[in-house]
Amino acid sequence: MEPPFSIRAVRELKDVCEWVYTKAEFPEDAELPNGVKPYEQMRDWLPWIVEVMDFLDGDGAIRHLKYPGSYSEQPYFDMCVFRIIRNRWNELRNQEIKAIGKSKG
Repeated sequence: MEPPFSIRAVRELKDVCEWVYTKAEFPEDAELPNGVKPYEQMRDWLPWIVEVMDFLDGDGAIRHLKYPGSYSEQPYFDMCVFRIIRNRWNELRNQEIKAIGKSKG
């Protein structure tokens, strides 16, 4: 089953996750060479990312749900967004851990 939004929106969300993870900062009028306005994307997606971070445990697993009920009773759109954020965040964290391991020898 596909997420209920475009491939472009998924890419934007993953980019914003990376910018948040790396603490990137952009002025309000910034525009990347491909026409992307990162400040606007951050404004749109940051509340979702912050919310997901509240639900994750130290291992990167979702331990709390937004609404009462089971995982399967959560809104489909929300869970798709949460899954994208969680997966990208864990991917970035794993890359960081591997890089630290390689630098230590």
